[in-house]
Amino acid sequence: MKSLWRLRFYKYSHLHSNNNINIKMSHQKCFSSGAPRRYSYYVAPMIVAEPTRGLVDELIRLKITYLMPNRQVTLQSKLLSEDADWWEAYAHYVSDSEGIVRVSRDKSFGGTYKGQEPMGLIWSMKLAPGSRPGMRLRKKDVTVPYLITISVYDGWISMNFDKRAVLASVVLERFYMAPGVTRIELNEEPVIGTMFFPPGPGPFPAILDMWGGGGGLVEYRAALLASRGFATFALAYLGHKNVPRSLQTFDPNLSYFKEAFNILNNHAKVSKGNVAILGLSLGFTLALLMATEIPNIHPKCLVCISGSHYKGLLEGQPVIFPDFHKDENKIKITEDGSVIWRNIPLPFPDDPKRMVQVDKIRCPMMLIFGEDDQNWPAPESAVEIQKVLKAAGKEHLLTTLAYPQTGHLIEPPYSPHFRKSKFKVPSSDKAVTVLWGGEAKPHSDAQEDSWKKILVFLEEHLVSHHPVAVTQSKLYSGSATFLVTSHPGGRDGGHDPTSDEEALSLVLTTAVTSSDSQTTLRLVLLPYNVLQRWDMHVVSHQGNWTADRTRRKGNTYANSKRARSHARTWQFSSQLFNFPPVLYPRASDCVSGF
Repeated sequence: MKSLWRLRFYKYSHLHSNNNINIKMSHQKCFSSGAPRRYSYYVAPMIVAEPTRGLVDELIRLKITYLMPNRQVTLQSKLLSEDADWWEAYAHYVSDSEGIVRVSRDKSFGGTYKGQEPMGLIWSMKLAPGSRPGMRLRKKDVTVPYLITISVYDGWISMNFDKRAVLASVVLERFYMAPGVTRIELNEEPVIGTMFFPPGPGPFPAILDMWGGGGGLVEYRAALLASRGFATFALAYLGHKNVPRSLQTFDPNLSYFKEAFNILNNHAKVSKGNVAILGLSLGFTLALLMATEIPNIHPKCLVCISGSHYKGLLEGQPVIFPDFHKDENKIKITEDGSVIWRNIPLPFPDDPKRMVQVDKIRCPMMLIFGEDDQNWPAPESAVEIQKVLKAAGKEHLLTTLAYPQTGHLIEPPYSPHFRKSKFKVPSSDKAVTVLWGGEAKPHSDAQEDSWKKILVFLEEHLVSHHPVAVTQSKLYSGSATFLVTSHPGGRDGGHDPTSDEEALSLVLTTAVTSSDSQTTLRLVLLPYNVLQRWDMHVVSHQGNWTADRTRRKGNTYANSKRARSHARTWQFSSQLFNFPPVLYPRASDCVSGF
């Protein structure tokens, strides 16, 4: 008997079976006899995340749909660190009249954060119950992303998530390295570190990146800066297996740091003379020393975070902060056993040999500090530096960013806040629990705000000061489309490029605005398989095989029959190219070609 299907009505139904919530949609199957037979199916809740893949400093838009209207739900984020520790955050929300929760719009009523916080599920992460105490979340392998699972649960819950049914989940990939960024290790003398270069031939403005007295090689900030258009050298100078003790000697001439600066400045992909120095904690002090004490070193600008102009170095010996042992009475111990070191240099000594002579500064400098820094007297040092520069008539060189209720560890945006954590003192190889200070919400706001201002500061003093300045470069957005040409190299004629991802490359079109207000198109090559990882797939293609028109004139391959059989024009949706802005320092680089 022939049957017909028609939609009868929609009905919301809350089913308690297996703790699942669904939207029930009812249909009727109508036979020719007129006897109806009802069938039902259910639409499960769904999490929509934009983007699911992106850089760690990019905002994520989360929306949960197909929930029961005005229903209490819990959102949880969770990741497994490279140290095998679980980190998590959670928040309590109520769906609207349409059964939707928008994290960027709606307020959290409880959990690890409250209020309207679009990125609260990231920055409020803490060690999950049962994990080792005192750990920090730090990326070791920047070539792979963080994998963060976002899940939604029925009701407001605060524990035992693994015992509750998950209504929906999505996995986010958060990268420090954008597609096309190059990572180069320097594992031998004279210096040890890792260089990161943005896509393209360069030359690029550059940054020497130094972390603090914890030592080791920390790459993630450098990788993120390279993803934002700056060639960056993450320098290891203390507590690293490949840095010999002889190189850890802080000699009066700072030879190791001078060599590192010169290697970066003279690199073929670096715009010579356009090098900044960025330092945190002890790196702050070293940045000041390099700018004031080393002859023939002329950084374009300095970014100094959570540090001091107090030297704290024992010249000629591989020991830092010798006063740790002499002034133990200045070290405070909290009730839970955490140590506070901020009083060790206070009051600042009158001996000029113990302080960096900041009146010798010749370049713009940005000072960033938290007013609740419990590790080092950064606020007091900022006041003293401002007084010295004002007396020297150089106050115009100083930009100060002070953040209340913010601690010592000011990192890239959305990094979890650590009020205290374990710390290994390099001079003694002993681990202690250090109180860094700060409160989660204000500290997170400070990280987000300072990062934006750091990028603006670096662009102002590195990019705009280039002889042929390029002030901005952005990939198109909106309703425009890209015409991208594919070139599978070394294959026989007539081979479809989409069938061989390893051979296929894409030429991405960007718009660059130079100092003369003229816009030029730039082509950048990226492997197709790299683009696939970022969900940049072919939407449609148009036309037949066409001749290669993008290679430089005079290239015999470009005019060959083989080239004409390998070139094809593809059309992409511009919204798939959600890359960050990239800075290209020379208009001469903005020429189509290979």
